[in-house]
Amino acid sequence: KNISAISSRGNLTVGLTREGKVIISSKDHPEGFFLSSIKNAVAISVGVGHLLVLHADGTVSATGADEFDQCKVSTWKDIVAVSAGDRYSIGVKSDGTLISTGTNESGERDLYKKIVGPYSPQLARQLREADAQSAAWKAAGLCPSCGGKISWISKRCKTCKRYVT
Repeated sequence: KNISAISSRGNLTVGLTREGKVIISSKDHPEGFFLSSIKNAVAISVGVGHLLVLHADGTVSATGADEFDQCKVSTWKDIVAVSAGDRYSIGVKSDGTLISTGTNESGERDLYKKIVGPYSPQLARQLREADAQSAAWKAAGLCPSCGGKISWISKRCKTCKRYVT
């Protein structure tokens, strides 16, 4: 289906086509279906119960669970990268500043700001490439850290013993 990027969490996998369309596959819909209302997408991120979509014009849309306002992104502009957390959403603006919404009960949004540090377009590209590579390794049943086989029962690498989610 011409997929250029994927993001997954739990039983949900979301794909981004080269044409900027979004396709969703889940336990209930293993054959997948397109979200026809989404166009010109350039990046996706799946959180727990919600999906963030970055559009070519720098705007962001969200769908799904919103009990902590994690989908309140309609006013975001000039965004170059997005990340959906458990109950929060984070965007990176072109000037390197972060914007976020949703819960911060454990300081997760603040922690993300400390981890990211100085932002650059190169960093965004590296993060997207790392996410895609990690997802490809996991889809093949291999550990992204060492290349060892993953036990599908324990979700643990048989070589380095790390948990792979």
